Amino acid sequence: MRKRIGPQLRQRRNRGGADKTIKHDRDALAKLRADTLAHALSSHVSAEAGHRMLLDELTLRPLLDLDLRLGEASGAALAVLVLRAALACHTGMATFAEAGVSDRPAADDATAAAAS
Repeated sequence: MRKRIGPQLRQRRNRGGADKTIKHDRDALAKLRADTLAHALSSHVSAEAGHRMLLDELTLRPLLDLDLRLGEASGAALAVLVLRAALACHTGMATFAEAGVSDRPAADDATAAAAS
């Protein structure tokens, strides 16, 4: 499907019809239910002209904004690595009880140490 659509979009862009394509896509997006993409994440926003507009219409905030223009899902691959690192950090984090951290202010600890 991508092989069929890509050349058509390039032809439209060359004839000045890309704006019509984006507007048509925006109209189609407006018909989606509001909660259709509530669970979705946007991995990144590319440097391509319509990508930021599309994410704005979808009310999705990208995880990464690096002005990528590489294609082949490179932004998604980077975002997966960032999410994996965040998950590892979160799941590997000790609780206050596990780390032996008390809920007393530091001044109380200093007073208790001085009294000993």
